[in-house]
Amino acid sequence: MTRHLPSTPLSHCSTGGSPRLPLPGRLAIGLATVCCAWSIAASSTTLADSVVEERGWVPMHGVMHAHTPYSHDACDDNGLSEDGTPNPECLADLRAGACASRHQFIFFTDHPSYMRDYPIESLVLYDPAQGDRLLYGDAGILANELTCSDGTETWHIWITNGAEGGHNMPIGLEAHLADPDLYSVGFADDDDLAAGQEEVEQIHGAGGVALLAHAEAAEVSAARMVELGIDGVELYNAHANFEYVLTHNPFQILDLETWMGTGPGSPTDYDLVALVMIPYISAAPIEKWDETLAQTRMTGVIGTDVHQNVVLDPYCEPSSPLAVLCQRLKAFFPNMITYLETGGPIPMGDGERLDSYRRMFRWFSNHVLASTRDLAAVKEAVAAGRMFAAYDILGLPDGFDLFARNEVTGALFEMGDEAKYTPDLKLWVTLPVVSMADPYATWTAEQAAQAAVRAEVIRIDASGANVIATAVGSGGRVAVQVPGTGAYRVEVYIQPRHLIPALGGERALGLEEYLWIWSNPVYVAR
Repeated sequence: MTRHLPSTPLSHCSTGGSPRLPLPGRLAIGLATVCCAWSIAASSTTLADSVVEERGWVPMHGVMHAHTPYSHDACDDNGLSEDGTPNPECLADLRAGACASRHQFIFFTDHPSYMRDYPIESLVLYDPAQGDRLLYGDAGILANELTCSDGTETWHIWITNGAEGGHNMPIGLEAHLADPDLYSVGFADDDDLAAGQEEVEQIHGAGGVALLAHAEAAEVSAARMVELGIDGVELYNAHANFEYVLTHNPFQILDLETWMGTGPGSPTDYDLVALVMIPYISAAPIEKWDETLAQTRMTGVIGTDVHQNVVLDPYCEPSSPLAVLCQRLKAFFPNMITYLETGGPIPMGDGERLDSYRRMFRWFSNHVLASTRDLAAVKEAVAAGRMFAAYDILGLPDGFDLFARNEVTGALFEMGDEAKYTPDLKLWVTLPVVSMADPYATWTAEQAAQAAVRAEVIRIDASGANVIATAVGSGGRVAVQVPGTGAYRVEVYIQPRHLIPALGGERALGLEEYLWIWSNPVYVAR
């Protein structure tokens, strides 16, 4: 059943559902396979941001899971100089990339082998000579308010301390753990469970949020996530995405040929190279997350995991067993084969490496609804699950919203909240538009309106994850009748036609459909 609706809320979906298919095959799901669907009139504006603010929330966005020079493998394994201070070139790249992102916060997560021995003010990159200011929380240093300036405007980004060990990823630490040895206690199934649970307690005691990183790994199960009592899980990791692509089909690296050149057919926005990579993501983290959501509350986040350390060996050097094949391929892939003759960081045609801090900070972010405009409120929102994750490289999403409302009492329940089931309960979903306020926008308003957007409303309960409704369009609101108890979240997909002019000879990428947003759930209990 398809209902054609204007961009104001007028209707709701009946109960029912269809099995949720694993990524990426689920992208082929048709409207006929779900209980009902809507087509929403395209709109260049949305009411969602103002509605969110009317509900008392402050929308902010930023990066989780990133590495400073204090990680042993950052900056091509040269993050720290011989005297133990950060590599100045690497540090300058990081600060410039952070400022260019225009994010409000970055949760850094350094490997403990070095970071455990440095004071928090160093780990948050505090530099008073550049106008930085330390902010303090209940447990210690809340953040460095890093100062940015382009000569005419000054702005700030909150930089926090954190760690990444064996799948354990505390973020927003205001102090070191009481027992620094716990930094090295992993969250995998074979690791000591009691020690992991103690680590979670100490993370909370140090003002942090306890997350699990690299959930795509086989050694991490949903059952262990539940046992640990962690606050959230990383559902996507860009570094793992690089590895996934290279290990599953090494020849796919040849798809970067156009992106490494500057001739006819080259893109005008080289950051869009992410579109080559992100369709090839592991479904395991989201499947494990859904398994946990059937049992307990768990925040889902998106991880950038930038180290500025992605390099390839010289596979096409003269002494290589592949040398003859490389020379045959060089006529078709001159940029890539020339690069592989020496290896190293992967250069793009804009003169910047593929995995630069600036480029990767642009690609993804976590969007939170904070109670106030401060970092403590951001951490509270993350722990509560009042947030959604987005692939911002597809266009900064403007206006996405999800909440539940009891239509009789008027009681509202945000992402991360738990509502009591009643037949009067509905989910309200606002589909986003492509923002014209994106700092990297190269598109016009007319081009932004050409992006094709659709959403799936997913119910997770003991029977699994099932799509109960879809909506097609952008900038409109729909209501979905809640059919029973469970965790309800939304995934938004986009066909980024607005990017076609910037893609050059790779314009076909603008006609593909990509996962754009996944929300955290609204929980419904008896």
